[in-house]
Amino acid sequence: MRKSTRTLTLRATGAVAGVAVLATAAVAASGTLFDREVTTQKVAATVSPKIVGGQPADQPYPFAVSMQIDKNGDPNWHTCAGSLITHQWVVTAAHCVVDENNKPKDPALYHVRLGTNDRYQGGTTANIAKIVVFPTYDGNAKPDPAKVYGDLAVFKLDKAVPVAPIRIAPASPAVGTKVRAIGWGRTTSDNTGPLPTEIRQLDTTILAPSQCYGGDYGIGKGDLCFDTPGPNGTCGGDSGGPLIRKVGREWQLIAANSRGMSDACGDGLDVNTDVSFHSKWIKQQIIAG
Repeated sequence: MRKSTRTLTLRATGAVAGVAVLATAAVAASGTLFDREVTTQKVAATVSPKIVGGQPADQPYPFAVSMQIDKNGDPNWHTCAGSLITHQWVVTAAHCVVDENNKPKDPALYHVRLGTNDRYQGGTTANIAKIVVFPTYDGNAKPDPAKVYGDLAVFKLDKAVPVAPIRIAPASPAVGTKVRAIGWGRTTSDNTGPLPTEIRQLDTTILAPSQCYGGDYGIGKGDLCFDTPGPNGTCGGDSGGPLIRKVGREWQLIAANSRGMSDACGDGLDVNTDVSFHSKWIKQQIIAG
């Protein structure tokens, strides 16, 4: 799972590289699952790190979204991933959907498949009607731990889909939290070769932000750092994809995959955009429609 064209080791493939509770009407209109309280329980977690090299998914992830374009003769070329957070809205990474000027690309370039672990078949498909990028995102800037970097975007599908969304976690995870990254990214450290057809998974751990400081890569405010034990990690095609945590029987969305700390997949730490930290902004976009 990793990367793209930028020094920050972004993980797209191809050229496409306040509000505490929603109003009842807005919840009904959007199908959002943000705001139901979930009782936090201790969950036994077996950590088996793998995504570069990856581990095949051991269960369905219907909320995982494959973002696709028409490229190289393939009308369903997977470029990035996302997370369905209402029946019509998806969270992804900003760098997946912006041009060289950090402006949203034409939504008509994309379509999505979700509700299935197979990016070629099953589930449901939809087009993208609207893209909104986090206002301070600058893909040409070096992340600064004192400033919000905001490699985050949301997009609205052209229709409500019959797929269960994932709930955004009510708070950012503590250091040491066990989490799982999932995606269709490449499985070799040199970021070459075909993308897997079936989604893969990696169990890992949240680290202190200070462990991702330094160099050209770095971490911004509102980002999360996670471990890539052994030669494992995310890779090209994983950008924007879900970082999730199991609470009771429910998966909660923690973050969106952003970038690696090394030029080789699985060699160095990974940085994700903390979706819980940005949840107020996300909710505002959904309310605005």
